[in-house]
Amino acid sequence: MGPPPASPSVHPAHGVAGSSLRPRGRKTMGGAHPCPCVSLPRLWIDGRGTEPPIRVGDRCPPPALYFPAVPRRLLPPDYPSTMPGLAWLALQRKPRSFRRDAQRMLQRLSPPLQAEGPLPDLDQGSWLVVVNHYSRPGFRAWWIAMAISATLPREVRWVITSTLTFPDRLRAQTVTPASRWFLRHAAGLYDFVAMPPMPPRSFEVAPRAQAVRRVLRAASEPHALLGLAPEGGDMPGGVLAPPPSGSGRFLWHLAQRGLRFLPVGAFEADGRFCLRFGPPFDLPPSLPDPIEESAAHIVMSAIAACLPERLRGSYA
Repeated sequence: MGPPPASPSVHPAHGVAGSSLRPRGRKTMGGAHPCPCVSLPRLWIDGRGTEPPIRVGDRCPPPALYFPAVPRRLLPPDYPSTMPGLAWLALQRKPRSFRRDAQRMLQRLSPPLQAEGPLPDLDQGSWLVVVNHYSRPGFRAWWIAMAISATLPREVRWVITSTLTFPDRLRAQTVTPASRWFLRHAAGLYDFVAMPPMPPRSFEVAPRAQAVRRVLRAASEPHALLGLAPEGGDMPGGVLAPPPSGSGRFLWHLAQRGLRFLPVGAFEADGRFCLRFGPPFDLPPSLPDPIEESAAHIVMSAIAACLPERLRGSYA
């Protein structure tokens, strides 16, 4: 008896020999193209560099689901979904450690967070972490706060928005009310300070004044560690922009409570989410008039120095 017949060489997606499922390839001069992935290296549409498991007998995925392979450093980081965690958080009633929750989330980030720059001794004195409000489609700003909190050795008391605002009517009437409840709930669990969103609106004068007083009281506590993004919202292209009116004077008042400033740049580069810590600095008691512009310029310039030049905006 001779050797057994060789098994047919068939792509797993094409099925076995004699299967009624035929590859849905392109027509070429030589007939149907056997598979859209035999000629060039390809990545699956989710960009992770691997194809999903295909059962024997499945159809070959249509060519539209493939695109030419690109280096991993050109792809954005793979941010894990936070929706299950947010739903679970909405059910909590007892105070929680944001730092520990953030560390658990950062363990699932791929590639891992890249943090650069030396950290000062945060146990000495009181501090204010100031960071840019990096943004792009698909990126959620809460990753900035989670990354910083997971990196620093102490709990950060963040100043967050109390409401998400949107320009379109649909989200303004659906997402905005839900976010108002959830953000205030989260602020209560993590001991954050929820402040009305920027730009200021006339009907929020009293809540804003109350939030400012809470921040000033927190800044006066021994060994305070606060965190905020002076821009107060997403900016086009994630480029650093001047903060809203009143922010510079607010930062100056915090400095007069004895807070030192720790600038941080948050950005994406080479397929990784990055933090870059800059050298600490102080806002002097006397600044050139107007204090609002002088204080804002010093703080935003320090943040810009922690960013790639493409994201520094007018502070380049």
